Amino acid sequence: MLLDHSSASTITAELSGSVTADSSRSLVLPQAPRRAVTTSALTLGVDVPRAGVEVVHDQQFCIDRPKGSGDYLFLHFLTPINIRSVTGVAVAPAGSCMLYAPGFHQWYRGNDAGRSAGFRHHWFHFGGEQADDLVARFGVPVNTVLQPGSLDFVPALISDMCRERARREDFAAESRALLVAELLLNLARRCQQPHEERLTPHQVELLERFRDLRLRVHEELHRRWSVGDMAAQVHLSESRFATLFTGFFNVSPTEDLIRARIDKARWLLTNTSLAVKQVAAQSGFPNLHYFSRLFHRRVGCAPRDYYRRFVANAGTEVVPLRFDARAG
Repeated sequence: MLLDHSSASTITAELSGSVTADSSRSLVLPQAPRRAVTTSALTLGVDVPRAGVEVVHDQQFCIDRPKGSGDYLFLHFLTPINIRSVTGVAVAPAGSCMLYAPGFHQWYRGNDAGRSAGFRHHWFHFGGEQADDLVARFGVPVNTVLQPGSLDFVPALISDMCRERARREDFAAESRALLVAELLLNLARRCQQPHEERLTPHQVELLERFRDLRLRVHEELHRRWSVGDMAAQVHLSESRFATLFTGFFNVSPTEDLIRARIDKARWLLTNTSLAVKQVAAQSGFPNLHYFSRLFHRRVGCAPRDYYRRFVANAGTEVVPLRFDARAG
């Protein structure tokens, strides 16, 4: 799936409000009145002019742009590749990726070694006045061969960029900008996990299982979890499970569970009309007396007083919620 600039004039005409002779025969659907806005008022400052998914090139194909392409270029190679980076030209293995910055010499071609020639890859260009800020925000290294492991999210996101441009629906440019940000965010997460680089393949697999389990526990706080219950989910002894959990998340499983339950109780107290007893039960505390004592010790006031304090402060107090239980 490829994109180009061929439809730019058509898009410009549509945005400017011009019509064609055939427009009288088009189906007109009723629309709610909307405030007139310019495209610049809606833009997020990043756009994707060209992209491709599962693109295959033969062994004669070579990209050589001494001054770059004038924008950012993201590449994810599914086969070995000869490529220029800040360290010179070298062979990068399949699964490698690169984010070329504007102005850097872009050069890459297939690796002739082995049975396969040419190369296969996903790619997209992006630019705009906010592109530099977006790359800097996520701290993705540029002009450097990256080997961050699985990038299974890449083809779907680039396909969505292509689809948004082809369909020309409202806010398509905003959608493409958000897709670029999501891809860079996911890539940054893969690149900025140095503690995982020291893990063995078995430990990496365990970490993923622990993240999935932690997410499940946080989603089912009403359940009467014990360390033994959690350990059984990943087929480990309690002691081994507790040691690994603490190493992965820098908190013991018991403490992590208590924090999550207190956070949920705080949210329920200030965002619902549930009685304190119901809040306790839904947060995983079947004993109301124990919940009240623990809440007071952790938060600094009784559950009922917490609600009154929140109302008195006009709801300005921050109530933290751990939305990403998989994070380390």
